[in-house]
Amino acid sequence: MRQFFASRAVQAALRFALISLLSCGLAIAGELTPPLSPALGQLPSLPTRLSNPAFSPPDGVSRHGEYETAPIRSPLDDKWLFEVTSPTIFNREDVPQNRLPVEVRAQEVNARLWRVLSRAANAKETPKVTIAILNNRPVLQISDDQTTRPIRLVTVTEPDSDWNGKPLDELAKEWQDILQNEMVRFKQLTSKDIILQRLRHAFQLLVGLLLASGIIWFLQRLLTRRQRTLEARYEEQLAAIASAEKTHQRNAPIITNVSSDLPEGEESEAREIAELRSHFLEALQAQFSVKRQLDVDKFLKWALFWIFILM
Repeated sequence: MRQFFASRAVQAALRFALISLLSCGLAIAGELTPPLSPALGQLPSLPTRLSNPAFSPPDGVSRHGEYETAPIRSPLDDKWLFEVTSPTIFNREDVPQNRLPVEVRAQEVNARLWRVLSRAANAKETPKVTIAILNNRPVLQISDDQTTRPIRLVTVTEPDSDWNGKPLDELAKEWQDILQNEMVRFKQLTSKDIILQRLRHAFQLLVGLLLASGIIWFLQRLLTRRQRTLEARYEEQLAAIASAEKTHQRNAPIITNVSSDLPEGEESEAREIAELRSHFLEALQAQFSVKRQLDVDKFLKWALFWIFILM
């Protein structure tokens, strides 16, 4: 019984010592750690792209600190014309009042360009890009002979001027030149003469492709027939070479015996051996020539096939 109480007392003492050491360590660590300032404690957690996609810029929008930019492209061939700028909006789910996201602004300008393109196709004259002033800001507008009221395209804002490093009037003149050149392209590419010219080119290209396809098909037929003829000739030459080799092997011992019995016929025997060898070599050379022609024809057929695929 005394041993039991002694062991319980020892365990209690050990527990008390461990708890005391742990408490002292936590107190020392708390004194060494500097306290957080009240200002830092009141800061909200910074948003990240993984936590909320609303804080990342949409596709096609480039963020540059306090400004965001989006491209304006030609409806003809998606050519880059210029880019519009707006103040950065970090949270697309909570857009401030009187603040237009740059992607919405770019979509409106691109949609108006599509309207201008459809009207330019029916206009007799090339649409003109002019600059008007609205609320002390330059406004680019496009007028044509279809309607009396011009289409307001884009307003040059202070963020546009600040981002491009140019005054409002200078930047407006630069965009005017770009858009006017685009109007000329609109009118040229939608005119009846240009459309008829492109149709003629397309018809000529189609006829050329049909003719080239017919020529390739005809050449492939010729190569196929020639290949069959060469293969038959190749088989005949193989049979001739095998027959000549058997004849040479059959006559070789006879010629040897005759040459041993009749020394005076060595000259005629040597001549016969030389003729057999010459015939064998000629047949072998002809075989190599036919094999080379077959390889060339196969390569030509392969080249014609891929030319047809590319066309």
